[in-house]
Amino acid sequence: MKLSYKKSPIASAADWKAAAEKVRSQQAENIELPSGAVVRARRPGLETWMLHGRIPEALSGVVLAIAGAEAQRRTLGAEDIALIGAFNRAIVIAAVVEPRVVEVVLGEGEISYADIPDADVEYILAWARRAPEVASLESFRRRAGLPAGGAGGADVRPEAEPDAGGDGPGDGA
Repeated sequence: MKLSYKKSPIASAADWKAAAEKVRSQQAENIELPSGAVVRARRPGLETWMLHGRIPEALSGVVLAIAGAEAQRRTLGAEDIALIGAFNRAIVIAAVVEPRVVEVVLGEGEISYADIPDADVEYILAWARRAPEVASLESFRRRAGLPAGGAGGADVRPEAEPDAGGDGPGDGA
């Protein structure tokens, strides 16, 4: 997108914001929520968020507490739960393009996060994480006779069988 500048080659905050909104809108698609509302949303790049420091470091400890190896698991405290809630809120705000979701101040074409039905929030979070696609892969694995993926980086393929021809003709590694 080419920005229009008046006298300075530097974008104004309004121009930069408009350019960002245009990109968000181009990446969005219509999704129907459990409430029947249809919104335009895009999947936020959570990997990019991690690389840019948008995901709090403390959240990695919470993830390990929930899904890590047995030795890393622990009961979640109030602070952990608040951190998860804040992160989920950030995902919904980033994902929904139209109407725009905001935390407090409402302008034209905006809805407060607090006004979104819980079922819609859960649906948006699952959609943003591609949960339906992941679930379909699990059923594919079952139909194919492959082990399901597990927490902690467990292998999802059966072990390879050795080559029946021996060590092979080369010198090896």
